[in-house]
Amino acid sequence: MTRTFMTRRAALKTAAFLPAAPALLTGTGAAAQSSNEAPPAIPRYRRMQMGDLTITTLLAGSRELENPQTIFGMNASPEDFAAVSEAAYIPADKSLNFFTPTLIETGSEKILFDTGLSPEGITSALSAAGHAPEDITHVVITHMHGDHIGGLMGDGGETFANAAYITGQKEFDHWSNAGNDTFEA
Repeated sequence: MTRTFMTRRAALKTAAFLPAAPALLTGTGAAAQSSNEAPPAIPRYRRMQMGDLTITTLLAGSRELENPQTIFGMNASPEDFAAVSEAAYIPADKSLNFFTPTLIETGSEKILFDTGLSPEGITSALSAAGHAPEDITHVVITHMHGDHIGGLMGDGGETFANAAYITGQKEFDHWSNAGNDTFEA
């Protein structure tokens, strides 16, 4: 088996880019929207070049969340949270979460960062972008919450059978010692 690796420079550029990846899905910043309007259509993928790398964000799913302050803005008072939400033209009582794994193509490798909530979501997004699960050479798991590993395996077995899996040792050790049935499965 031949091993190929990203250069340190390419990995650092990729890491610097990933936090901005979800913003590429719409191509624009947040816009004011009344609660009576339908949300804008969001493309299943966006592709861009960064030097020799092709970077594709993949919309693998979304989910509405009630009471977003239980996750975001927990250090703010409910009044401050509501005021900031209103100023940003977003509701304070719900949020729409997007699950956007990112695919990096180096030429010889197709490296998928995270997998979203389900095999169906990630395989559908990959297909829309012109890729198949068997094309993926590496799956990098940033952390092991369900919305990052949910697409690894389904009823049909392993989603990315040809891929090497990569995650941090401390992350793996934490979950392997947690007694979590979903992780064990």
